[in-house]
Amino acid sequence: MKISIIMCVKNSMPYLMSSVRSFQSQKYKNKELIVVYAKSDDNSEYYLKSLKDKNIRIYEYNQQIYKSLNYGIKKTSGDVIGILHSDDVFFSELILNKVD
Repeated sequence: MKISIIMCVKNSMPYLMSSVRSFQSQKYKNKELIVVYAKSDDNSEYYLKSLKDKNIRIYEYNQQIYKSLNYGIKKTSGDVIGILHSDDVFFSELILNKVD
C-alpha cells in the first residue's frame, strides 16, 4: 500500500524543516509527500527547492489552503491520503507503519 501525505506551505519557516524531516524519517518505504506551496515572504520556497528526495514532489499553487489541499489530493498516487501541516511533525518514525 502506498501512503500519500499532503502538506500546504506558505511562510512556514522554520517549522517547515522539522515537518519535512519528520516525513523523511518515517521507516515506511512506500510513501510520498506532496507539497503544495504558495509564494512566501520567508525562505520556504528556497528550502523546498533545495530538497533532493525522490519521495517528495513539490507544486506551486497560489490559492487558499482548502483549494491547495484539493489540488494536492489530485496529485497523489497513494492508496491512503493524509495531511501533515507545515508546522506539525509525526510523533514517531513508525506512524506510517501503523497506518498501514
